[in-house]
Amino acid sequence: MEISSQAMPVGPEVNRSNDARIKETSKNLEIAFVTKMLDLAGLDGAGGSFGGGAGEEQFQSFLRNEQARLIVESGGLGLSEHFMKSLAKN
Repeated sequence: MEISSQAMPVGPEVNRSNDARIKETSKNLEIAFVTKMLDLAGLDGAGGSFGGGAGEEQFQSFLRNEQARLIVESGGLGLSEHFMKSLAKN
């Protein structure tokens, strides 16, 4: 029985790819955190961005997620740097 497999590259390519994944994961964690904070802040009352109603209730999560993404991309709370350091250790 013969098993043939290609060797995985070792070196900067792997580290760069891993660093990019860590950075993206850290950013996504901060987005999730900010989204939850916006949700808990109770900014979804009547007279909101969509004018209230059942439609607003269904689509508010998309709005909050987009708002959180914009907050993080414009500097955020600085949590992603802490997440990156923690993930890089492991």
